[in-house]
Amino acid sequence: MSTRVLFVCSQNRLRSPTAEQVFSAFPELECASAGTDKQADTPLEPELIQWADVIFVMEKAHRLRLTKRFGKQLNGKRVVVLSNNDGCAVARSAEVKALGVKMATPWFQMQDLARKHGISDATYYNWKSKYGGASVAELK
Repeated sequence: MSTRVLFVCSQNRLRSPTAEQVFSAFPELECASAGTDKQADTPLEPELIQWADVIFVMEKAHRLRLTKRFGKQLNGKRVVVLSNNDGCAVARSAEVKALGVKMATPWFQMQDLARKHGISDATYYNWKSKYGGASVAELK
């Protein structure tokens, strides 16, 4: 019997479809991918969650969105976060995008901007380790 694996990112355009393609080469795995955003190439639906034995999300923000939208369907399923949490801006919230922070900007290049807005190194790393790239609106 094969293990059904679901890979999840935001848009289902790069990360999750790539993971699906790579891991589909393993005969013991059945793979699928989807995105948490409504505009994703393959939007995440309850049926996919029910199908999966294990769900790999790319960032903590994806786990947060998954739990918020599909908590009942998760029903004890294993959700694994693949984020490397390296301090680069990968999952930028709307608030961070509005400040002009570009994708993959390292923290050391954002520090002055962050301090200008009252965000210390400690606050940043605490936020990143706890919530990943989730926006303030998603946490409400």
